[in-house]
Amino acid sequence: MAIQFLNNGYFANRVGIGVEAPLTTLHLYDAGGSILRLASNAHTDDNKIEFDALNNGAIYHSIVSNTNTGNLQIRAGDGGSGHEVNVYTDGLFVATFSEDQKLGIGTTLPGARLHVNQAGTSGAQQIVA
Repeated sequence: MAIQFLNNGYFANRVGIGVEAPLTTLHLYDAGGSILRLASNAHTDDNKIEFDALNNGAIYHSIVSNTNTGNLQIRAGDGGSGHEVNVYTDGLFVATFSEDQKLGIGTTLPGARLHVNQAGTSGAQQIVA
């Protein structure tokens, strides 16, 4: 089956694949569970998803798969603007990786290389320098 696109493949609003009424700019659905696959023969850090928050061509954040080293990278603030990576589960904050190489578990402001704030205990903290 071939699909012919009008206007050089430009879509004015929303595109749905596997869904008739897309809810976002690109809405993918597969009842089998396999939603999106990115494939490349590049064995470098060129296999990536990039976020251009200002739509100016500058990469703001990215997720990078480097098949040459086997590394998966989550990059925040690729432009060097001091961003952090926050981890959430079930909508609740879990951990922070700060721009100054500190890991905070249960805290958004780690005070040492490893800062653990145990929830449910009145102010109990473990700080490892």
